[in-house]
Amino acid sequence: MRIGHSLAEENDYLSRITGLKVDRVETTLGVNNVLSQREYGLAVGEIVQVVSRYLSGLQPDIVFLAGDRFEILASCVASFYLRIPVGHLHGGDRSVGGHIDDNARHAITKMAQVHFVVCDDSYQRILRLGEHEERIYNVGSPVVDNISSIEFKRTVKEPYAIFTYHPLASKPSIGHDETAIILNVLGKQGVRTLITSPNNEVGANGIIEAIKKSCSRFPLIEFVGNCGWEKYLNLLRFSMFGIGNSSSLLLEAPILKTPSINVGARQLGRFSPKSVIHSQPVAADLISAIERVSSIDRSALNHPYGTGGVGKKILNAISYWIEREEFLLKRITY
Repeated sequence: MRIGHSLAEENDYLSRITGLKVDRVETTLGVNNVLSQREYGLAVGEIVQVVSRYLSGLQPDIVFLAGDRFEILASCVASFYLRIPVGHLHGGDRSVGGHIDDNARHAITKMAQVHFVVCDDSYQRILRLGEHEERIYNVGSPVVDNISSIEFKRTVKEPYAIFTYHPLASKPSIGHDETAIILNVLGKQGVRTLITSPNNEVGANGIIEAIKKSCSRFPLIEFVGNCGWEKYLNLLRFSMFGIGNSSSLLLEAPILKTPSINVGARQLGRFSPKSVIHSQPVAADLISAIERVSSIDRSALNHPYGTGGVGKKILNAISYWIEREEFLLKRITY
């Protein structure tokens, strides 16, 4: 069985959850550069062409896609019109906070032949989208497996919070002001704060500008930049709490039993465990959220993202479907 995994944000993602070798496909615009709205459209078109050529040569039995970024949608379109079955991880998730991820994610679901979800909330949503129950597998999150393989070690002695803030696609200009408000509250509250880099979407430069200004104003605020997956999880694991609008505050943080504060609209509508406190980017709300998150008993926290073994569950499901003649002939239930 040959599985193609195209243009994931981390090119070793499938390798880490299944043990399979993964090729990397490059484009001229790249997927890790800050792109304008026009360049996003051009990038999608280019990726469809590049991935189509790549898959035509590879001739895989199935293409496995994870998430909902623009390169994942483009790769799904290429696979769909080449009549190559698609397996999709993280379908059924929901985020209505002013960006286009929901549209892309559900479009991928309608083109995919088999769905791997991380929690029951996502499972039920894919059912409501008209997909057949036998094609949906609640495998849990591969983050559970990834975290279990990490050797955690505290590297910062003093108590600290970790802050990550990404642009909002529908309103990229507000990132600067919201970042400044949050960091101003943390600085005035005397919370030592480690800040990681925003993603590469439109509006990232404004967020970085606000971060630099806050670092110069408050000695307890430090910009650590893009610190990589394992270092970030290590910092999140030993922090007092995470704060910002990153999806990691709703997924990785609960698995690590780290309380978090989700700020603003970016993750609006997304499933969140009880360890997540929600706040508007307003000083009074943020101060209240910091007080509430500080009182959470970490030892009592649980998460809904499964018990691990995700790669094996996915491969077992793919092995079953790949032999069935009706795999490509998916019909909706409504």
